[in-house]
Amino acid sequence: MEFSAINFQVTTFEAEEIKSGQEESDTRIILYLRYAQEVLGYTSAVVRSPDSDVFFILLHHCCHLKITVYLDNGKGKERKTIDMTALSKQLGNDWCEVLLGIYVFTGEDCTSAFYGRGKVGPLQKLEKHTKYHDAFR
Repeated sequence: MEFSAINFQVTTFEAEEIKSGQEESDTRIILYLRYAQEVLGYTSAVVRSPDSDVFFILLHHCCHLKITVYLDNGKGKERKTIDMTALSKQLGNDWCEVLLGIYVFTGEDCTSAFYGRGKVGPLQKLEKHTKYHDAFR
């Protein structure tokens, strides 16, 4: 059996529209998605990340993007694709804005949570008492 080589040409360029001083790639993803939507005219994009920070950042911003965003998440057999745009619509703008704040407050993946306190209790309180939503926007 003989295989023929396929030649690919890769073109790179500086995207002046998204130059930023942001160093954290988790938050730069939103800049790339906006660029893909507004400049390149994409209607959908897939973000590959096993990081829970990216999940909550995307969830927070998907309400405001016109591009359909999918998150390819997990590792190995646990890998799955999540339609972040559909999820954000299902939860609604209010929850999407609040969830990022509560996620950071209760201990994101790089920040320790308060000793003995998890995420479920605060989420249940927020669900029951929406008057606290403004504190996490």
